[in-house]
Amino acid sequence: MTSEVKDAKPEENKANKSGIPKAVFVEDVHVYMQQAENESAEVVLRRLDEQHQKYKFMEQNLNLKKKRLKVQLPELKGALNAIMHLEEKDTETIDTQFMLADNLYVKAKIPQQGKLVCG
Repeated sequence: MTSEVKDAKPEENKANKSGIPKAVFVEDVHVYMQQAENESAEVVLRRLDEQHQKYKFMEQNLNLKKKRLKVQLPELKGALNAIMHLEEKDTETIDTQFMLADNLYVKAKIPQQGKLVCG
């Protein structure tokens, strides 16, 4: 019985690498309610509801971050492909076009540099 009481205590200070606090599973509600910090059912429900709201907020933030990264992924892949292409073409000059103004493009030859700007 004593081990159940220890396991059921909220562990606010324990968190994973992302800063998300560890959720505690309450096996025996009767034993959990007899703990000193659990004065009444209202106090416990309020504390558990606050913790639930924190988890929902963290979930929402993680979902937004996931969507933002999914949007950025094609751009990152394109940039990576461009860098890989530049590394392959490092031994020769590169013929390219760039835009000066609307509908006005200029052809250019980029000589071999020996190293990339980001290298």
